[in-house]
This record gives sequence, structure tokens and C-alpha cells, in this order.
Amino acid sequence: MEQHLTVTLARLRDAAELYRQLDAAQRHRDDAQQRQADLLALDAEYAADQEEVSRCDRDGRDEVRRLTDELAALTAKLADRRQRAATEAKLAAALAVDIASLARRRDELQARIREVQEQTARANAALAADATVAADARAGIARQREVLADRGRQAEAVVPEITEELAHLLRLLPPRVAGRLAQIARRHGDPVADLVQGACAGCGQTLPFQHAVDADRETALVICQGCGRYIIPRSSRRTRG
Repeated sequence: MEQHLTVTLARLRDAAELYRQLDAAQRHRDDAQQRQADLLALDAEYAADQEEVSRCDRDGRDEVRRLTDELAALTAKLADRRQRAATEAKLAAALAVDIASLARRRDELQARIREVQEQTARANAALAADATVAADARAGIARQREVLADRGRQAEAVVPEITEELAHLLRLLPPRVAGRLAQIARRHGDPVADLVQGACAGCGQTLPFQHAVDADRETALVICQGCGRYIIPRSSRRTRG
């Protein structure tokens, strides 16, 4: 009976380590996926910053083009009015007013074109600096994503290996113990907990004194009444001196 219990406890200890490895691998895999998603969102923000540079430049160019077209039409109209002033003396006064108005509008358009060009140049310079930062950041993000992708692939690769090894170990345990482990594992990633100062390391509940003694001395299979985990000392008392 004692030998059977010793073997079961040893296998429970091995199972505890495998469950820890499995939980760590799954967390690394999930963490890598989540961080990749976060980096994608951050990359999208930087991409938007870079797009803002292009948008600002397009808007400035579009306005300058519109103003330039208006200025060209106005200049043609102004030339026409001046030509009429020379040939139609009767309309001279009215044409003079029209010419003066057109000339003022021409000057306003020229000033506005210069203003838009200067504003666009300043905005582009500021945004270009931001875009450079964004480009560097995106390059760093790409490198981080590659590292995370590799880490996620590694974690994903070991999960089946650990799962297979764990399944083999569970087949070696008494069916009742293996069944309970599988049941607890559905609620907790670590169905076997260490004994820490008389308490369950899984949920922190203090064990009854005799249960803690039995677990520490490995004289019985002890189950935490708080979370249902099996309780074992981290290492065998036979190797703890």
C-alpha cells in the first residue's frame, strides 16, 4: 500500500510539473497572440499618422490648384476688361470699377496661394518629422511581431507534446485519481498544488492540521477542500533530508 501510494505521489508530482509547463506554454501562446494584436493596432495608428502627411499635402495641392485655376480665369477676364476699356469709351467708368475689383481679387488670390503654399510647407515639415518617427516605430513593431510570432509558434509546437506526455502519465495513475485530475483541470490549469506552510498554493486555503501533516509526510492523498486540487510537497520528503 505504501509503495503504491509512493508511486502515485511521484506521478502526481510529475503531473504537476507537466500541468505547469502546459499552462505556461498556453499562456505564452495566448500572450504572443494578444501582443501581436496590440502591435497591429499600434501599427495602424502609425500608418494613420503617415497617411495624414499625404492627406495634408494633397489638400494643400488641391487648394493651390483650385486657387490657381480661379486666378487664371480672373486674369483672362481682367485682360478682357482692359481691352474693352480701350475700345468702348462710353463704358469706361463702369469698366474701370470692374477692372479695379478684378485686380483686388487677383491680388487676394495671389496672396492666398502664397499663404496656402507656406502653410502646407510648414505642416508637411512637421508631419514629415512625425512620419519619420512613425516609420521607425513601424519598423520596430514589425521586428517585435516577428519575434512574437516565433515565440507563439514555439509555444504552439510544445503544447501537443506536453499534452501527449500528460495523457500517457494519466493512464499510469489510478483511474479514480486520473479522472479527478481531468475534472479539476477543466476548472484550473494546475489541478495539483504545492503545500506551502500548511496551505494550498493554488487557492491559499489553510489545510486542516492533520491533512497538512499527511501531505508533507506523503502518507495520504490530500485534497484541498477549497479548490479540489491534490496537495503535494514540492519535492519528496525522502529527498528533502
